[in-house]
Amino acid sequence: MQLKRILILESFIVLVALFAVVSCVSPAKEHLRQGDEYVAQKLWDEAISEYSEAIKADPDLATAYYKRGSVY
Repeated sequence: MQLKRILILESFIVLVALFAVVSCVSPAKEHLRQGDEYVAQKLWDEAISEYSEAIKADPDLATAYYKRGSVY
């Protein structure tokens, strides 16, 4: 019975840790990543659009402004 409780507690801890890791990826950073991929493919308009979406998602993300300006 004690072993069962320990296994349940450990499973819960693992699930909470996994949720914390997954929730750390912000939508703004995902737009930055996609914008970077577009830049690598020389798809400038698409990159600008992704960087603009990153700015909408997080207006304090200076990297998005910098990258968008660089693509312009």
